[in-house]
Formats: sequence, structure tokens, C-alpha cells
Amino acid sequence: MFGWAFGDLMRDRPTVCTDDHDVFQGNLWGEGGKKISFGEWENVRDAHSGFVQTPNMVNVVNKTQCGHMSAPFHPQPLPSGITTWYTDLVYGHVSFAIISDRMFKSGPESVRKEATGRIDHIKEPISKDELESPALKLLGDGQMQFLEHWVNDWQGARMKVLLANPVL
Repeated sequence: MFGWAFGDLMRDRPTVCTDDHDVFQGNLWGEGGKKISFGEWENVRDAHSGFVQTPNMVNVVNKTQCGHMSAPFHPQPLPSGITTWYTDLVYGHVSFAIISDRMFKSGPESVRKEATGRIDHIKEPISKDELESPALKLLGDGQMQFLEHWVNDWQGARMKVLLANPVL
């Protein structure tokens, strides 16, 4: 629908567009490709971490949305079988790193076990230690390796831009 709505703009301009709603989850806390059952997810909806869809379904979405991009930095799938698509793109002397934090980031139950209402809508005061715990992940180890490589690779680029879960 996004492509149809903005087709005139996207027709002759580079476009990078991905979204967690495309795998039928309103908010995705992927935990590195962790699988959760529909029953587990149904209990708390978007406040639970992991993928409710099968790896095959997620891979079809990844291929549909990201198949036109450069080859992924790490082409091997995650242990769950889900493929990754983080990569770079150089266009007009600008190097874009394209990453997916939602595929790897820790879920809200890793930050706070109990809360009033939805656990992913924290309304009570939260301590710095809860948010900066070394156990929490935003990016996967492979994405960190990719970014370490990308920041040092200036071939064809004069500027760098990082896109995380981009919708452009």
C-alpha cells in the first residue's frame, strides 16, 4: 500500500522501505529471531518478544521488501532460519548502512518484568540500570560487525548515513 500511495515519488528515486507490521506484528522485539507461539503472543500482543510468524513467512516478507537491495553483509540465516538483510548502499557518493534493530532488539519483558498495563508502554519511573543493562540488545552481533566494517569503508563515499528500520 505504501508503494502504491507513493509510487510517483518512488518510481525514479532510490527507496528503502521496511516495517515490522509487514510480518503481521504491530511492534516487533525480535530477540535475534526467537520464535514465540501464537498463544504466547495472543496473551500480551505487541508487548512480547519474538516472531509469531514462521521463518518461511518472515523470509518471504524480507525477500519481497528487501530483495532489490545489495546482498546482505551476513547472508547466512539466523539459527531460527530467518534471513537477515542488513547491508550497505552507495548512491551519489553517500554510503547508507541499512540495519534492522527490530529483528534483534530485546523485548520489553527483558527490561521490566511487571508493569501496570502494557509492559511495552512504561509509564512509571524507570531506572537507568533497567535501560542500560548489558543483557539488553538493540543490535545483533552480526550487525555490530557490519557497522564496524561500514564505518571504515569509504570506497565511493564522501558521506555516511545510518538507516535503522528505514521507511523512506
